[in-house]
Amino acid sequence: MSLPAAILLSALAALAFTSLVPPLANLASLGLVGLAVGYVAACRFYPLRPCPACGGDSVQRSRGVFGGIRACPACAGTGTRLRRGVRLWQWLRRRTHRRR
Repeated sequence: MSLPAAILLSALAALAFTSLVPPLANLASLGLVGLAVGYVAACRFYPLRPCPACGGDSVQRSRGVFGGIRACPACAGTGTRLRRGVRLWQWLRRRTHRRR
C-alpha cells in the first residue's frame, strides 16, 4: 500500500470513528439517565430494603457456644432499612425546610 493510500485509509477510519463516538456517548448518557430514573422510582415506590445485617430475618444469631438469638441492632428487629437515596432525600428536605 502506498503512502497516500495509507493516509487516506487512516483518515477515513478516523472520520468513521468520530462519527461513531457521539451516538455511543448519547447511548451511554441515556443509559445512565435510565438507571437514575429507575433508582428514583425504586426509592419512591419501595423505600425499604432488607437489612444487610440480619438478611431480613429481624434476628441475629450468635455463633457462641449457647447460640443465643436477639433482635437485630441495625434494624431494631424490623428486618428492613431505608434505602440510601431515601435517607439522602429526607436529609435534604430536613435541611432545606428547617425552621430558623
